[in-house]
Amino acid sequence: GQIPIDGFPELVADASVVGGAPVIRGTRIETAFVAHVGRAVGSGEIARLFPHVRPEGSREALRFEGVVAWSCSSMSSSMKPSPWHSTR
Repeated sequence: GQIPIDGFPELVADASVVGGAPVIRGTRIETAFVAHVGRAVGSGEIARLFPHVRPEGSREALRFEGVVAWSCSSMSSSMKPSPWHSTR
C-alpha cells in the first residue's frame, strides 16, 4: 500500500509502484524525474510538460528532492574515517 511521506502530503511511496520510489500522489511520476526535468528545462516548464499533475505535487517533488540532496551532501561531508579504519 501507499506510504505517505512526512511533510510532503502530495507524495507517496508504494513498493508496487516504480519499485517504491517516491512519486507524486495519483501518478507514477518519480520525484527524482521531476527534479531532473526541472534542472534541464527550469521549474516553470514542469506545469506545461505535466499538465495532469497538480502544481502542489510538482512543487513538493522539487522540494523533496532538494531536501534529499541536501541531506546526502551533509551526511557525506560530515562523515570522517573511523580511527579504526586502515588507510593502507
